[in-house]
Amino acid sequence: MFTKNVDSKHGFSSRKLNGSTLGFLAEVYHLSSVLYNACRDLVDDAKTGCTDLVFKEVCLEILARAKHVLDNEEFTSLMQYVSERIEENTFVSIDAVGLGESNTRA
Repeated sequence: MFTKNVDSKHGFSSRKLNGSTLGFLAEVYHLSSVLYNACRDLVDDAKTGCTDLVFKEVCLEILARAKHVLDNEEFTSLMQYVSERIEENTFVSIDAVGLGESNTRA
């Protein structure tokens, strides 16, 4: 099988596909998927563990680094996911922090 461009999305080109080339491309797609999911997990962890301002700063750092390792489609999807997470409201229960307890002694 001959082709001009095997995978223009990841920048690979070849004249002939063989078993080792297909295996390599499968590994690249798998690695890309792992990196995408890792970026999403980092965003989720930051959302639960950071204040709003710090969360936004962490998201910008994640996106800046992700731009170099994800393809355009995955990066666009990650940007959409981050923007949705930024727009979500986070509710903090005052009782959970201990501020709702009475400070008077019996």
